[in-house]
This record gives sequence, structure tokens and C-alpha cells, in this order.
Amino acid sequence: MRTTRNRPLLCAIVVSETSLQTHPFGLWAANMKRPKELDVKLLQRINLFFCFKLGWTHMQARAALQAVYQQETLHATKTRKWYRSFAAGCTSLVDKERVHRHKSGRSPANIQNVKNMIDTDKSVTFATIITQTGLSQTTVHRIVHKDLQLHLRCAKLLPAFLTPRHIVERFNHASEMLQSLRTKPSFLKKIITMDEAWCYQYDPELKRQASQWLAPGEPRPSHPRRTLSVKKIMLVAFF
Repeated sequence: MRTTRNRPLLCAIVVSETSLQTHPFGLWAANMKRPKELDVKLLQRINLFFCFKLGWTHMQARAALQAVYQQETLHATKTRKWYRSFAAGCTSLVDKERVHRHKSGRSPANIQNVKNMIDTDKSVTFATIITQTGLSQTTVHRIVHKDLQLHLRCAKLLPAFLTPRHIVERFNHASEMLQSLRTKPSFLKKIITMDEAWCYQYDPELKRQASQWLAPGEPRPSHPRRTLSVKKIMLVAFF
């Protein structure tokens, strides 16, 4: 068999499984010095493809690799995967590029990118972060909880947001009623209590939907129970 400088190992393994130890090509391949610039894994893939074209079984090809590469032989799972790939018609010897995978998932750039997204929208979800950054779910969880030390907290529901003017008016009314009660003890018998509330024709935003990412020590966010709507009715009660 004729060999070339560029592909010496291809011819070195073209021997039967039982004669690898005594065949002159097998002895020469075991003692030869491989070029340092060639990747050992790539050489083994080339040899596997060569054995596949010769009609060798997976066990025969793996035995040949073990005789030549010994401890550097690819794992059986890898060699079996490449044999299946060749049987499916694939002739590429390079691994397919992984989509949406980053070598440095928790890099400073990715951490800053996630932080900017959360600062822009405190209610951003994990699904949105994963979709826009391309990071895995595990990486996003570790960046949010370990690197940024954020925790998802539900908003505290309040009856309504009071403006400074409303607060002053309520304080003045309450003070007047207390003063009237001190001067006229029968004042309470003349009071008729009324309450009113707006009933909306749709479900208000849930507490879970109003959750925000907060750092340790940040105050819990507040959120009104209802928002303004065109379709609403007033419920009035006297007691």
C-alpha cells in the first residue's frame, strides 16, 4: 500500500483486528511521531471515516484506534456517535456549531447586559432575558441570583395612591371630627357613614404580575389594586 506524507495514519490502521500487534503497518504507526500541528481528535475522526468506507464495524475501528492512540483514544460514546453520523450520510469531520451557547456565559459583558435589561424593566421575565440574550436558563438564573443578588418580590397592594393634597385633606377632616367629639359627645349619633368603590369590568393586575427584581435592602414596591378604566361602575354603601 502506498502512503503519503499528509495521511500516514490512514494506511497504518488498514489491518485486521487480530493482526494489529504483528502487522508491520501497525507496529510502525504505534512507534511513529505524529505531527504536532495536527489535532489528535481530528486524526481519529479521519481514521474512523476511512474505516467506515472500508466496511469495518465500529468495534473493529475502535480496536484499531486503541492500538495506535492508546490512552488518547476517543471515548466509545464519541466514536459510536461519529459512526452513526457517517451512516446517516454526513461526511463532515467537524462538530456542528452550537446555537445560542456562549463559552463564557457569566462573563462581565453578559452580566452587565442582564443588569441593563432589569434596570430598564423591573418586571422583565426570565423568558424575555433568555430570548434576547441567547443565554441558557441556568446561566440567567445564576447571573440574577448569584452575581446580581436579585430576588423577585411581589408588590404590596394598597387601596389607592394618595397624593400629598389628599393626605392633608384627610388629616384636616379627621382633626375636625376629633375636635367636635371633644366639645359635643353626642356628635357621633349624627354621623352617617358612607363608602363608595369603583368596580371594574375586568380583572385587575395580579400581585405576581407586579413583581420586580430587588437587591438586598431595597424597599418593597407598592402597587394600586386597580387602574383607571373607561368601563366601570360605582358601588355606594351607607351604614
